[in-house]
Amino acid sequence: MDHRRRDADLPHHRRATAANVGSAGAGWEYVNDGGATCRITHDIDDTFPVPGSDAIYFVSKYFGEVWFSANALSSDATVKPADAGNGFTGTRRLAGDPGNPNRQWAVSSDGSGGSYYERTIDGWSTSADWSIANPDRGNLTIAEGVDFNAGTVLAIGSAGMIVESIDGTNFFHDPAGGAVATQDWRSVSLASAAAAAIGGTAGKLIVSANANVTPDVAAPTGTIVGPSSVNVGAATASPPRSPTTSAARASTPRASRGPSPACRARRDRLPRSRSRAQASTRSG
Repeated sequence: MDHRRRDADLPHHRRATAANVGSAGAGWEYVNDGGATCRITHDIDDTFPVPGSDAIYFVSKYFGEVWFSANALSSDATVKPADAGNGFTGTRRLAGDPGNPNRQWAVSSDGSGGSYYERTIDGWSTSADWSIANPDRGNLTIAEGVDFNAGTVLAIGSAGMIVESIDGTNFFHDPAGGAVATQDWRSVSLASAAAAAIGGTAGKLIVSANANVTPDVAAPTGTIVGPSSVNVGAATASPPRSPTTSAARASTPRASRGPSPACRARRDRLPRSRSRAQASTRSG
């Protein structure tokens, strides 16, 4: 039995027609309609609704233009001063922090390099590039997605690119290895700060339980002490004795060097042995 319902099967008052689109009874409301002009005048790629309010951020593919509405487009949206990155043809993706909506991150598939990755800490009044903490591990390739959850930001792209951040500012390349090291990734989702799933071309899927654990890039610390060079076969000078050690040895009385009692005892017996030998000779 086919449970799908065509629009013609719906009651007349529920059908989406030119007359009722925009009414609550249609199920979907056409809100970007200001009459003569639209309330947003450019293509929109993604949105970030602010939880618990009617405020919504809209990001456009047109050079990262960001629009903001405080009343769910009951009136015209306003353009924010800062942009969300370079590009005007690729799809742009947007993620925000529900706990601090002023923090947002945007990526575009229009090209590779840092100009297609942008972030803000003040709701796009200003914006800044992403700071890469370990650039030796990879490059910012063509981005395809970005997500945020509980403090973790995760972005993915072509040629195996995976970057993550736990402060929203400093990002770390953390690519998967093995057979998917250069996989083209297409989508990303964070279920929590640590749990993540990434999907790519040819049905590839990877998951992680530690997406909020950044790679260790701190250089080891410590000092190695030793001679700068060594001559083969040359004797190594002994370290000088400390005054304390020398004084202690000087103040320690030397033990007597006379013969031990055992030696003295053997010496005392020798004359007696000779006397007996001489007495035997004389008596013979």
